[in-house]
Amino acid sequence: TCTDIDDRLEAQRQLQASEARLRAIIEAVPVGLIFADATGALTGSNDLVAEFLGHDVVESRGTADYASDYVAYHGDGRQVESEEYPLARALRGEHR
Repeated sequence: TCTDIDDRLEAQRQLQASEARLRAIIEAVPVGLIFADATGALTGSNDLVAEFLGHDVVESRGTADYASDYVAYHGDGRQVESEEYPLARALRGEHR
């Protein structure tokens, strides 16, 4: 059998070009961006986040991992618990 793969190769080339354009835009914005899925699992970031943190984003499995992956403190010295991180709160529907 013979299969014409030209269309598939062209679609793959266009997808790669589109992904490269998107990555260039993400890296060009002057703010740190962190990406997460609907469960709160951190899936990536742009380079400014790594500059700010001093290391790459730890790709977590969900909001329950935040306090073990990242250490933050309240003004009174208490450690921020996983469920207190802004993304965890937003995923629960909290507005503030």
